[in-house]
Amino acid sequence: MSAVVLENAAFAYPSAPNRLVLEGLNVEIPLEGHTLVLGGNGSGKTALARLLTGLDSPAAGSVGWPPDNPPADYPALIRAGVVFAQPEFQFQGFSVREELCGGLLYQGIPAPQAD
Repeated sequence: MSAVVLENAAFAYPSAPNRLVLEGLNVEIPLEGHTLVLGGNGSGKTALARLLTGLDSPAAGSVGWPPDNPPADYPALIRAGVVFAQPEFQFQGFSVREELCGGLLYQGIPAPQAD
């Protein structure tokens, strides 16, 4: 199975280059299936998504792609989604399933496929 491998990765936003949001991150994320990242405000979820989608480069360490899936294939390999920190004020459905289907419907996916 192919995976993205982060080795000793660090990340700082350009607006605060001396304040690392991620530091010493070592993880292997499979390119097949789904990976869920959970954490509190400021724990680095968005920073990780920015690294994985190629929006930013690590301040240190590396993000390694398998030879059969180079970084040029980012759009086909990584699709990141964000759920707001206080979901009780953001969600409109009654279940996670309804929320996920709603997001797909807003993107124009036909209802049977979204379901």
